[in-house]
Amino acid sequence: MTAHPLARRVPRLIVTVELLHFVRGLAQPHAWGAIVRDGVLRAVVDTNARDHFLREFSVWWTVSGVALLAARHPATPDPS
Repeated sequence: MTAHPLARRVPRLIVTVELLHFVRGLAQPHAWGAIVRDGVLRAVVDTNARDHFLREFSVWWTVSGVALLAARHPATPDPS
């Protein structure tokens, strides 16, 4: 039984997106210094903070990156 042609391409595409996501995350402005300085939970929920949207963006960008890593799975099931 031969595998579907996309079975090899989709995992590679996911890894490529992960790498691009990581590089973009390093290149963009972020607020991790302010988040750590104020305490992670307090910094994210404080809507009155001057840079609230930048903090929120930094957190969600990281969460979505972790979700991309967690989404990776074998393209074909184990035959055993």
